[in-house]
Amino acid sequence: MSGDAGFTHDSEVYPYYHNNRVNPNDTMMDEATSKSIYRPLDITKEEIRLLVLHPPLVADSTLRCTLLHTGFASPSIDAPTVPPYEALSYVWGDPNFCIPIWLNNKEVWVTPNLAYALSTLRHQGGDRVLWVDALCINQLDIAERAHQVTLMRKIYSRCQRDLAWVGPTLDIDCSEEDFDYVQPKIVKGMKLMDRIVHRDAQTLMSLEGRYKSRKGARALGTSETTMQVDRRETSQLNWLFKELCFWERVWIVQELSCAPRLTLVCEGAELEWESLSLFLRDEPYFDAFHAVGDIYGLTSNHHVFRECFVNVKIIEDQRERVHACLDKSHAADGSSSTLIDVLARFRRMKSTDPRDRIYALLGLVTQDHGIKVDYTKSIRDLYREVTASLINISGNLDAICQSPFELTRGPLALCAPGDRALSPSRGEPVVVLPSWTAEFNVNRQSSPQPVSVLFAQRDIFNAGKANCEVPCRLLGNSQETLVLRGSAVGCIGHIRPQDFYSGESPSQVMQNYLEKDVLDDTSRYLYEPNLGAGAPKQSETAFQAFWRTMARDCTSPPRMRRLLKSEIAALTISNERDLKSGEEIRTCRSTASNNTTSAFTYNDDAGESEASFEVDDGPVQLKLTRLPYDKQDFMFAMCRNGVYVLTRPYVKEGDIVVVVDGGKVPVILRKFKEDETNENLGTVYHFVAVAYVHGFMDGEAEDGVAEGWLKKEDFAIA
Repeated sequence: MSGDAGFTHDSEVYPYYHNNRVNPNDTMMDEATSKSIYRPLDITKEEIRLLVLHPPLVADSTLRCTLLHTGFASPSIDAPTVPPYEALSYVWGDPNFCIPIWLNNKEVWVTPNLAYALSTLRHQGGDRVLWVDALCINQLDIAERAHQVTLMRKIYSRCQRDLAWVGPTLDIDCSEEDFDYVQPKIVKGMKLMDRIVHRDAQTLMSLEGRYKSRKGARALGTSETTMQVDRRETSQLNWLFKELCFWERVWIVQELSCAPRLTLVCEGAELEWESLSLFLRDEPYFDAFHAVGDIYGLTSNHHVFRECFVNVKIIEDQRERVHACLDKSHAADGSSSTLIDVLARFRRMKSTDPRDRIYALLGLVTQDHGIKVDYTKSIRDLYREVTASLINISGNLDAICQSPFELTRGPLALCAPGDRALSPSRGEPVVVLPSWTAEFNVNRQSSPQPVSVLFAQRDIFNAGKANCEVPCRLLGNSQETLVLRGSAVGCIGHIRPQDFYSGESPSQVMQNYLEKDVLDDTSRYLYEPNLGAGAPKQSETAFQAFWRTMARDCTSPPRMRRLLKSEIAALTISNERDLKSGEEIRTCRSTASNNTTSAFTYNDDAGESEASFEVDDGPVQLKLTRLPYDKQDFMFAMCRNGVYVLTRPYVKEGDIVVVVDGGKVPVILRKFKEDETNENLGTVYHFVAVAYVHGFMDGEAEDGVAEGWLKKEDFAIA
């Protein structure tokens, strides 16, 4: 397996790491050394530097490297044609520059992670040409860093292969015992995976025999082949594909996605990504594997095995998109990568610089987004610019109304002074953004965590007009006030007590807002919001409107869609029966989802049951399921005019419900202040949350404006 990777780890990493000399500057190099090493790059020629990693000298393990100037544009004497090279993907680790190496005959300092990778990867008998970001980019030159970031896609697309270093992270708090525990697990995981993907007969026979011996006679008579990975092997795979902080680093996404060939490497083993790709695509073979994990006790379960490969699957999906876009024959097959999709897909990745949550992913985007890499720009300005770009590109408000970057307690702009959410953590200041700006840095230590998305699918609802005004209207000296057009359909009334944490049932919530005896005869009480003269009358019971609001009027994933008329009738019967007996509200699963067999699709069948109902249109067979969201993330509320709303629990009495142009779902706004500028904005609001608003999810607000019972106006949001 180690083949041509050139593994020559010729030093004891830990003794060397703990007994190194003290770096006098606590940085990679001082400015004088930087100027002597780094000749300026010619931006017009797309110049880059490559690292020539020299073999070790006899009895001297010191790392020695030389920088080579080259360029992707027309070659010159100073920048000849780009030679074959490999790129390195790795984790920098703590910014502890404590290992000295020689670069262009100058002593510089690198992190233990980089030193470990380079000492392992260098060849014994010749040079090895690599691209390594920490050394090939002048880290003290902000302008150069910004320019080189724009070339990252090309750098990784043109390399012979990318070496993804998945060795243990050598941080200050990583002991030698930790290293000795993790390193063998990674190597064994790679070797096990190599045997599995290449269908090693002895390995598969052993895994199949293990499953049959565990399941006993029940497994002996089955025709399907099933193999079981034990807890020790599951741990090895988890360390390789899940536990390493390598998989959390946002920069690896572009690096791993763009490379024509990708190899996972560590000291003592390597694994070709292509073999992993084939393994994931062979669904019958992949699904045959079960694993035993701690969270499932001693039960063998294919979900445990699947969970080991979630990170691999996410990267593989992005690789397919990138390479489909590079292939002109796939230009029109829908393989584009939009800015919002890329940012959402990798929103849980981490970076040292919050701006890299954007910059590290731009190379994957096929849209013309207009965002320039600029490390002098503040986080606040960058995130505001990106949110505005998302609106302008799409012509709608998906970035606000269906944001995957929502925080548990709402935008930080809603927090009162002194709120602990605004307190710095680990020395990192909290950046309070305009309330309409996406919190792209949702995983930072000092902020609340992201909350489950209220409306993940973007094509189910059409509350407002399809498009909003673009370019979006930004007012004020700092362009931080966003003006939207929309119609207010209600004002949140008194918030009744709801404590889902203590197990409050939906029937109790319903009785807090509706009549106490509503379940005695549900036909007696109608859903009759007071929408003004000329508004159409609703034609359903209050009970049916309540449960449809709680269910968002949709089926459960993975094939979410709006409920059909016959399903609504059947679920009204089912939910009335269940709530009378103290049970939960349920919806149903779309029958089309029965055809979904992929190991990585949504597959939560807990609490699912089948039932038949007789309705006016005839018999209906349903797969009843629980509501597909965490109850503590949502709250039922009623507007003062009687409109039913499902929204976030931090919404307050007096907040207004608005259907906005370009918003597929309504939004909740809160009065912030009266305009004190000369912009004549009137009342300025904060964006609070999105909402399901019963009776206003399919363009009814636009009808109301046309018919005169609603009015459209500007809303200024700070």
